[in-house]
Amino acid sequence: MGPEQLRLAARGGAGLEQFYGRLGWKEIGRWPEALRLAVGDDRDEVLMVLSLL
Repeated sequence: MGPEQLRLAARGGAGLEQFYGRLGWKEIGRWPEALRLAVGDDRDEVLMVLSLL
């Protein structure tokens, strides 16, 4: 009776999708321009999941 999956949200445009993808994480969604780092620098929030089963 442990967890079946882990979820995370990562900032797009920083190479994190590829990093986590190599570790087995799958992208399940994306919120376009959800994160504002500075004026004119909006990034996607990438939603990812890792199945533990």
